[in-house]
Amino acid sequence: MPDDIGAALVALDGEVRKLLEMLQRDGRLWEHAADPLPQLAADVYAAVKAQERPT
Repeated sequence: MPDDIGAALVALDGEVRKLLEMLQRDGRLWEHAADPLPQLAADVYAAVKAQERPT
């Protein structure tokens, strides 16, 4: 399970870093730039909840 959480966090981190770079470079975020964030955050949440379930 920790691998799932780690992978989900890495994916979320990568997308957030892209947004920060875009904001620093362009001074704004382009339309739909943050669209992947809700799914990536949901993946992290699901991975954390999965580890809480008894095996």
